[in-house]
This record gives sequence, C-alpha cells and structure tokens, in this order.
Amino acid sequence: MWTYGKRRILLMSAVFFISMAGLTADAAESSVAKEMAEPKERAGDEGKSSETAQSASPAQTGEAVGMPNPVVQYPVFEDARNAVGFTPLYVPRKSGYRCDYIAVIDGNLAELRFSRKWEPEVRLTVRTYLRQQGEEVRDISGVYGAEWRQETIGNVPVVTARLENRTYLAAWTVGEYTFSAMLEGAAYEAFRALLSDELLDLSVHYY
Repeated sequence: MWTYGKRRILLMSAVFFISMAGLTADAAESSVAKEMAEPKERAGDEGKSSETAQSASPAQTGEAVGMPNPVVQYPVFEDARNAVGFTPLYVPRKSGYRCDYIAVIDGNLAELRFSRKWEPEVRLTVRTYLRQQGEEVRDISGVYGAEWRQETIGNVPVVTARLENRTYLAAWTVGEYTFSAMLEGAAYEAFRALLSDELLDLSVHYY
C-alpha cells in the first residue's frame, strides 16, 4: 500500500509539474507575442505623430510664417462686397442659378460660384475685378493656356474660349471693371444665351 501510494504521489507530482511547465510555456509564448505586437502599435502611433507633425509644419501653414491666406470665403454677399469695396457681378435666381460660394482673392478680386438645382453638373464661376487708375487690363479668369477668340456680343467686345469637357470661358471689360465667366457641363448654346442675356446685359447696365 505504501509503495502504491508513493507511486501515486510521484505520478501526481509529475503530472503537476508537466501541467505547470505547459502553463509556463503558454504564458511565455503569450508574453513574447505581446511584445512582438507592441512595437507595431508603437510604430503606428509614432507614424501618426509624425504625420500630425508634418501636417502642422510651419512651411505648409500660412499663419505660421506670417503669410495671409489669399482666398477668404464669405457666407454673406454683403460681407464680400464690403471687403472688396464694390459690388461683384451677381447672377439673379430668376436665371435658374443659385450662388453657393462667395470668396475674395488677394483682397481685391471677387469670385462667385453658382449651380443649377435641376442640373448639378452645370457650374458657373463669375469673377469681378476693379482696376486701379492707370492699371492695364489683365486676365483674371485663372485659366492658363486658353485659346482666346475675339468677338462682339451685344455691342460688347468679348474674348471667349472653348475648353475641354463642355467648358466655356469668357472675359470682358466695362469701364474700370474686368469680368470673367466660366460655365462647366453645359451646351455651347446655353453658354451663349447666359453670356448675352444675363452677364453682359447686367454688367453694361450696372457698371
């Protein structure tokens, strides 16, 4: 009985140590796996911090280097008008366009963007600039490389251009004011009608 009991104790002890060894191995393996995962998480956090630091780099932010933003957006038309000191050319709602963007560029160039409610692909951009005394007429459209064509529409000298993707451009002057208009996503006939019936007519009568 004593021998059997001793053998039983030794067997139970062996099982206990084997189980403990297995648990220790599992714990060690789990600890190693955790350490392997942690550097990846830290690397990811360091990457995020690096990206944040890069995005906030003084070289990429005008305020950090004391440079004013050349484009200032205004929620109200009157605020933009006060900023530039004149009334920018505005397309009335009866023409089917609604203004959804008002901005002033470099403190003296007004840019208004319009859209059509039932034709979201149609976009209109109108710019207005008041030249200083003695200042020569310059291109304010912001489009470079356009092939301009001179013509007269309603007794107003106009330069127009056809761009790609159903986009058309026009520029003209009335007194000391320079205007430009770009219509995107529309037919050429719509562009001509908008130019002659709305934009040119408004500019001639109000400037």
